[in-house]
Amino acid sequence: AWNNRGEAERAQGAHRVAIASYQRAQALAPRYEAAYLHEAESQRALGDIPAASDCFARLLAALPSSAAGHNNLANLLREQGQLEQALAHYDQALRLDPGLVAAATNRAHLLLATGLTAQAEEAFASVLVQRPFDLATRHALAVALAQSGKLQQARDEVARCLAQSPTFRDARTLSARLDWALGELERAKPELLDLIAEDPLDTAA
Repeated sequence: AWNNRGEAERAQGAHRVAIASYQRAQALAPRYEAAYLHEAESQRALGDIPAASDCFARLLAALPSSAAGHNNLANLLREQGQLEQALAHYDQALRLDPGLVAAATNRAHLLLATGLTAQAEEAFASVLVQRPFDLATRHALAVALAQSGKLQQARDEVARCLAQSPTFRDARTLSARLDWALGELERAKPELLDLIAEDPLDTAA
């Protein structure tokens, strides 16, 4: 009841009141995962990152098997630049729940951001086994392949993105850049010109 009350209060933007309700729910049921996760969302909405981090720590102390808790704490650590700790929590989330796609995707993006492209490729490919039509993940795999110098493979993945969504701008941009890098200038130029015409301020094109 207190968690539901907190949800109603949070929906109205009354985050401080909602936090008190979530904490009442936690006091009554210390292993009630949702009450901690929702409190952390309200703490973040108020910009209180230390309080959100403390909330996740309390959740994991009460419920160490919470894969969602590890994933959300990892997201917070990643935002704060604590990348090694974030990766450890993503790994723990996936040990607890190998099917937690959010953690797998977040982990893959972290690997790519830290330059571990080979591991990122493998991680994105693994996510696509579970979600083969996830455009953002397929595009990210193409980026990882391109950064590894596997340009043709990257272009193949981008082509799959565009077959699914021909207007996907990031994929169109990457496709044109890959064509250019592969020396296929006549193929790249029309797409680049179209992208620039659509948005002259887009420096990526």
